Amino acid sequence: RDLKPGNILVTADGSPKLLDFGIAKLLDPAQDAGLTRLDLRPMTPDYASPEQVRGEPITTARDVYSLGVLLYVLLTGRRPYRPATKDPQALADAIRSTEPVRPSSAIARAEDAETKGEARLLRRQVAGDLDNIVLMAMRKEPQRRYASADQLSNDIERHLQGLPVTARKDTLGYRTRKFVGRHKVGVGLAAAAVLLILGFSVTVTLLWQRAEHARERAQAVVSFLKDVFSVPDPSRSRGEKVTALELLDKGSQQMDRSFTAEPELRADLMSTMGQVYLNLGQWDRAKQLFEVALGLHRRTLRRNDPQVTNDLHNLATALRELGHDSEAEPLIQEGLDLQRQAGDTKNIDYAKGLTNLAAILEEIGRAHV
Repeated sequence: RDLKPGNILVTADGSPKLLDFGIAKLLDPAQDAGLTRLDLRPMTPDYASPEQVRGEPITTARDVYSLGVLLYVLLTGRRPYRPATKDPQALADAIRSTEPVRPSSAIARAEDAETKGEARLLRRQVAGDLDNIVLMAMRKEPQRRYASADQLSNDIERHLQGLPVTARKDTLGYRTRKFVGRHKVGVGLAAAAVLLILGFSVTVTLLWQRAEHARERAQAVVSFLKDVFSVPDPSRSRGEKVTALELLDKGSQQMDRSFTAEPELRADLMSTMGQVYLNLGQWDRAKQLFEVALGLHRRTLRRNDPQVTNDLHNLATALRELGHDSEAEPLIQEGLDLQRQAGDTKNIDYAKGLTNLAAILEEIGRAHV
C-alpha cells in the first residue's frame, strides 16, 4: 500500500527490491477488514490511489495504480498531478477526479536544440502503447485497471517485444503495425517481391494493351487501303484504266471522314499521302495534307517528336516548290532547332534540312548568314 521510489531499490543486475512493508496489508479473505484504521489512511499522497484517498477498502488494484504512477514518473520525469497549490486537499481532489495528462504529452519541452531532439524522440517512443499501459493502470475505477501486477508486467513485456498489448483496442490495423514492427526485414523483402510482381504485371498489361492497340490500328489501315484500292465495277468504268493519282485522290477524299477518333493515325496517313503527292509533283495537294498532318501531330505528340520535324520539312519542301520560300524558311528553321534539341543531327534528314535552308538563304540574298 505504499509503493514509491523511496521504498524500491534496484540492484546492480536490475532486480527490484521492496524495502518498507510498514503499512502493508495481508490479503486474507477471512481477515477482518476493520483491522486497518481507514480514518488514519496511511499513505504517500503522490502515489496514492483514488480509493485510498477516499478511505475505501484496499485491494491489489491500489498497488497496480501506484505502479502506474511509478511508470509515469519514469517515462516523463514528473508526477501525474500538479495542483496549482501545495494544499494536500488540492492534491487529493486531483487524484479523485482529474484525469492525468497522457505521458507522451507530459514529457518536458526542452529549450536547447539537442535536448529538444531527445524530447521529441522520447515522445514518439512513449506515444501509443506506453501511454495506454500507464493510463490503464491509473484508471479511477479499480475494476477497470489491470487485474494484477503480473498483467501490468506482461503488457510491458509485450510492448518491449513488439507484440500487441491488452491496453489498446485490438484492431486489424494495430496488429498489422505490430507485426510489421517485429518483422521489418521479412516484411520489407515481401513488400519488394509484391512490388516486383505488380510492376511486372503492370508492364505486361501495358505491353499487351499497346500491342492490341497497334493491331486495331493496323486492321483499320488495311480496311481503309482495301477500300481505296478497290477496283470499280468494270461495267461502270467501261474498261478505263484507274491511275495511281485517281486512287490517291479517292483516298484523300475519304480521309476527310475517316479516323476522326484516331487523330495521330489520321495524321500519319495524311503525312504519308502528302509524301506521295510530293513525289508525283502535286505540290498544292501535298501542301494541304502536310498542313493538316502537322497540326494533328502537334496536338498528339511531344513538341520535338521526329514525326513533327518530318512534317515541318515536308511542308517546307512543298512551299518551296510552289515558290513560297519566305514561308518555308521559318518551318525549316524550326525543324532544325527541334532536331538539335533532341540531339538528332547525325542523319540525312538533318543534312537535307541544312541544304534546303542554305538554298533559301541564297535565293533571298542572305547566303552570308
